[in-house]
Amino acid sequence: MDPRAPHDGANPRRTKSHGTKSHGAENDDSKNDDTRSYALYLRLPDRSSFWGMKDQGITLTRDSISWSVDGQDVVAPLTDIAEVHLQTGAIGGDKIASCRLRFADWSQISILSCDSRGGGDTTAAQAELYSDFVHDLHARLAALTGASIAFTAGFSEARYQFGKVLVAIVVGFFVVMPTVLVLITGQLKALAVLYGGVVLAWPVYQVVTANAPRNYDPDNLPEELVRTRSALRNWLSWIQN
Repeated sequence: MDPRAPHDGANPRRTKSHGTKSHGAENDDSKNDDTRSYALYLRLPDRSSFWGMKDQGITLTRDSISWSVDGQDVVAPLTDIAEVHLQTGAIGGDKIASCRLRFADWSQISILSCDSRGGGDTTAAQAELYSDFVHDLHARLAALTGASIAFTAGFSEARYQFGKVLVAIVVGFFVVMPTVLVLITGQLKALAVLYGGVVLAWPVYQVVTANAPRNYDPDNLPEELVRTRSALRNWLSWIQN
């Protein structure tokens, strides 16, 4: 196997070097008017992102999806996609959304809404770009004939149940208890703890509730897992600018 091949378990037949001519359906793809490229960051198995995101860029055509890893183009027919999984996570007040694709040969790739450091989508443009990609991908997949694709979303059942317990603990310690202390003692100092508790609990609650495990229809996306930038944050950015 070519040592430059991507470490994502991809079938080597999908891989070609830059500058080589593709064959079959891939040849036709280059002529499609509906080809779209998105400068989003990618996560591939066995490729560390400790020092930042290394892989960027995903392209959709009428019949295929492609990306580049270490000077190698990886091209897969859209009909090879077996599962699309949408999920979000949180880093502080920032959300990171991911669209994980699993192919028929069990290789995987995740397309992320994060920035180059792996942090949250700190700009409205990055969040909008991710949303555009997810909607574009689903529109193309929904138009396929004869495809059998699973559309899933959220955490695993075990992680979701753990998340609900975590939310209950955070709310109990940092919201309910300070509220009771204020009502009983009248000490306004507890309001500071209450405020901090709300700030801490709200992002956790949002992420957990949005990631309830479920299936979805490609024509009816779970927007809470796609549009990661809140209206409040957009308004604050507008004020700052």
